[in-house]
Order: sequence, then C-alpha cells, then structure tokens
Amino acid sequence: EYPSGSACICAAYAEVLQMLSPLGDELGVPVEQFIAAGSSLLEKDVVPASDITLTYTKWSEIKSACGSSRENGGMHFSQAVPAGDFLCTGVGHKIKDKAVLLKNGDIAGAMVDFDD
Repeated sequence: EYPSGSACICAAYAEVLQMLSPLGDELGVPVEQFIAAGSSLLEKDVVPASDITLTYTKWSEIKSACGSSRENGGMHFSQAVPAGDFLCTGVGHKIKDKAVLLKNGDIAGAMVDFDD
C-alpha cells in the first residue's frame, strides 16, 4: 500500500489555510454539508439510509474527513491515510512562502525550486 496522495493534498491544503486564516485552525463559523437520505447517484433511494449532516468547525477536522474519505471509499487501507498526512505535513509552509513571493511581485514564487 502506498501513502494516500489525497490525504497528502488534504494535509497541505489545511496547513495553508490554517496559516492564512487569522483564526488559525478555527473556521469562525460552522461549515455544514447536508446529504439527504437516498440521494446517492448510483444507489438512488437506497443510500444513505437516513439524512446525514456533516459539521466542521476547524480546518483540522476538514483535513481528517478529507483524508479518511479515501479509506472510507475503499481506495486505501488504514495505514495509507496517516502516511499521506505525514508525507505532506510541512509542505504548506513552502506553498505559503511561494504565494507571498508572488503576491509581492517576485517571480521566484512561480519557479520550481528542486532544493525545496
């Protein structure tokens, strides 16, 4: 089994947003996603068996749900998600640093640095 690339992306995404948000890990307002019973496109009127409301108040909660979705969907075994998370933890700092360079008009922010 390989590290989950999706979990890796989820970790980097959450890390960048935690750094850019003035609230850090907190979202400030709850983010909710409602999924109606029987709304599956492939198994209409069967799954989910009942209404589901997913609620998140932190970027870390979104990161966890995002990464775990790959295991829950059967694409990975349980070890792949934490391995993907570990693989990309710290990448967010490099992404943020490049974005700051671009925002300040420095073309170095757009260039690949193989030493990163």
